[in-house]
Amino acid sequence: MSIVDEQQSNGSENKTEDKPKEDQDAAIRVKAEADRPSEPVFDLSALDKTKLCLLGKEHLQEIASVGFCIVDNFRAKAPIPAASADSDPQHSNKKPHEAQTSGNLANKLLAVCQEWKQGGRLQLAGMKGQQGEGWKHKAARNDYHCWLHEDKIDRYPPPLAKALSVLLALQTELNSAVGLGSPKSEIQLACYPGGGARYVRHRDTFPGGPQRKLTLLYYFNPTWTEGDGGELQLFTVKGSKVVSPLW
Repeated sequence: MSIVDEQQSNGSENKTEDKPKEDQDAAIRVKAEADRPSEPVFDLSALDKTKLCLLGKEHLQEIASVGFCIVDNFRAKAPIPAASADSDPQHSNKKPHEAQTSGNLANKLLAVCQEWKQGGRLQLAGMKGQQGEGWKHKAARNDYHCWLHEDKIDRYPPPLAKALSVLLALQTELNSAVGLGSPKSEIQLACYPGGGARYVRHRDTFPGGPQRKLTLLYYFNPTWTEGDGGELQLFTVKGSKVVSPLW
């Protein structure tokens, strides 16, 4: 899992192996909006360590210092909501080896993505400019996505409800522990179908507009290996970093 401080970020990009010149031209508008200075989103002097559970102080220090942090094995700390207890190995009546095979959350999430994409629930994603205008261009962004809503969590498939509950729990934790002051969240489920699919360098928030304070990327790629593509490249005020999309 990766967490990015949007006030320090100068953009992020889903990488591919090659980028034709015509595709680069299509990305000029996005890149121009990404090259903007910003400020940190929280003050560590206000940190209450007793309220941290999903993240540690070292993660917040890393966000404050370099603009992002990477949390390995994040799912091991995640709470299990009652709605999805039956789908988790810890709450299954199956034998251990059966639960290990059928209870993998990442595989179940991938199955939900595939089913929703085939059923048309995931649509080709678009972008918004600084003035809020919407536009689409496959050379700049060609993932498929949909928005998820907190008030509909009990209607989602159990694996998705579990993942969503984790993201919401983290928002609550940061509001309480470090005074993040985030009154709401925007959560989307995105699928990059391969074959060069990507999202060019961009920013998730713009100075002077509604401010997204943090972006959290929760990957579920259980069999990803180097060479598969799909890495995330972060551009911060202190340089760039390539992140593997590991589960």
